[in-house]
Amino acid sequence: MKKTLAMILALWMTLSLCACGKQDDTPPAASSPGQAPAADPVEDAELTPEESIRHIYDDIMPLDSQTDLTIATLAGSHHAFVVFLMEKMGAYEKAGIKSEIVTFGNGPVQMEALVSDSWDCGTTGLGGVLVGASKYGAYIIGAAAQDRNSLRIFAKNDTDIVKAGVTTENNVYGTADAWKGQEILVTTGSTLHYTLAVGLNEIGLELDAVNLTHMDVASVNTALLADQGNIGGVWGSYAYGETLNSRYTPVMNAKDLGLNICVVLVANPKSYSDPAKYDAIQKYVEMYYKTIEWVYASEENTRYAAELFTEINEENGVVGTVEENYTTLTNDTYYTLEEAYNMFHDRTTASDGTEMTVIEEAHYGPLSFYVANGYYEPDTLSALLQGNFKTDILDALYKK
Repeated sequence: MKKTLAMILALWMTLSLCACGKQDDTPPAASSPGQAPAADPVEDAELTPEESIRHIYDDIMPLDSQTDLTIATLAGSHHAFVVFLMEKMGAYEKAGIKSEIVTFGNGPVQMEALVSDSWDCGTTGLGGVLVGASKYGAYIIGAAAQDRNSLRIFAKNDTDIVKAGVTTENNVYGTADAWKGQEILVTTGSTLHYTLAVGLNEIGLELDAVNLTHMDVASVNTALLADQGNIGGVWGSYAYGETLNSRYTPVMNAKDLGLNICVVLVANPKSYSDPAKYDAIQKYVEMYYKTIEWVYASEENTRYAAELFTEINEENGVVGTVEENYTTLTNDTYYTLEEAYNMFHDRTTASDGTEMTVIEEAHYGPLSFYVANGYYEPDTLSALLQGNFKTDILDALYKK
């Protein structure tokens, strides 16, 4: 009898333990109105890049009402890629933004469009910031990516510049005599213009020693490939083109010259002061950094991003290969939200002793060069620091 009772007790305990260990089959409560949907139960590590990209914006809360937002960027650039990828993945629609993307050949032209309020926010490079902040009051609201390694000046392989080889410690090719009087195809007022000027200084020349022909980057690339020029400057994935690099040699680049150049997120001051537009711009910035986080979450993601970059470029008439675009994504990397936040808050000192933030100095240094060479009036230096760098959106997202 005792043996039978013990067996019954043991069986009862086993069944009790099984019941305690059983998973709750009750379905999760539905999301209340205004709450983000429940997270996907599949861990990111288990998802392929093609699957994980569809979950980038799962926790994005839509705006209270749909808002029109015109986003301006530069065709073919790596900072533009994120803008277009967000559109491709339905990010704007999910956030309650009715988006329109407009592209420009260079930053100064992009900023001139502010006069007619042609766009609300977007991305731009150094040239856009210098013109936009000093002349039109454009706001800089985030740091997008490094813009150094792909800023390259190319010379045809059979020129005296290339034949002379590297002549400075910062890898500039050619002698002063080889450069004098050369016609150079370049986007004036841009980061390439600045790179060229600093490179020429390395060999003892000023910009007036050469002849500049202004062209947008896409046109420079086309001209060089068609053998219509000996020297020209390109950026982004153009700089890694296989055909270009087989016929031409990169004789200067911003990274080797030690230039701290970046591309940024910008906003139209008028749109920024509109409450509905401001909320939409903040949502745009939030999604931009979420997209960047996905790009570098794994090597597989970065490779897949390069494929999408190539696809998006082709849709916009920019020809390139996956490998070229992968090189762009890994050589001139995007800034994370934390890195951008730090750039807008960490302090440094410019060459003239003026104290400012890291992001301000990245633009103040080049502008000082342009002022010294007569391209800008001296008062543009002080104008650059008169409240054009806005931290409130970054602050809110970083604390969130």
